[in-house]
Amino acid sequence: MNIKFSSIVASTVLAAGLAAMSATAALADNVFSDLAVWSQTSVSGNDDVDAIESLFGQEVIEGYSLDDYKVDSRSGSNSYFEIEQLNEGVGTLTFKDSSLANSTFAFVLKAGNGFDAYLFEGVDVGTALNWSTANGKDLSHATLYVFDQGTPDPSQNVPEPATVFGLLAVGGMLVGKKVMDRKN
Repeated sequence: MNIKFSSIVASTVLAAGLAAMSATAALADNVFSDLAVWSQTSVSGNDDVDAIESLFGQEVIEGYSLDDYKVDSRSGSNSYFEIEQLNEGVGTLTFKDSSLANSTFAFVLKAGNGFDAYLFEGVDVGTALNWSTANGKDLSHATLYVFDQGTPDPSQNVPEPATVFGLLAVGGMLVGKKVMDRKN
């Protein structure tokens, strides 16, 4: 009896370990170049709506308020993202708003005498990225310029494989415990 229960426990621990390893590997590989559709680095001057619309050939949505989409310091957060500069010109970024999953938007890092702009077509809540400014200068501010807010895609509600395996492992433990309880 103990051998069967220990097998179930070992399977659960193995599944949890595999899930943790896959999540860690995904975060380590998650950089701007993997998610950005297009980027333009080292554009001289300051970023503004006209510059970004011209750069990407798209119109920023009506009702856009720069202050709602901007962090005006090296580190901080708003309703859409959290950014932190770790060293000069290097840091992390985490997206916080679910509307970005169905949006096309530009993300801009302003540093020194220029800015770097990246075009994204949908980013999930909690997506964490590492960033660096092309000129290696301290970050002045970071801004989102949203071009559209898209419509939800129901096919995106598919669970991760690691989640499915974890749920199966937990279910196996519960079934194993019930079988053991019946035999005792």
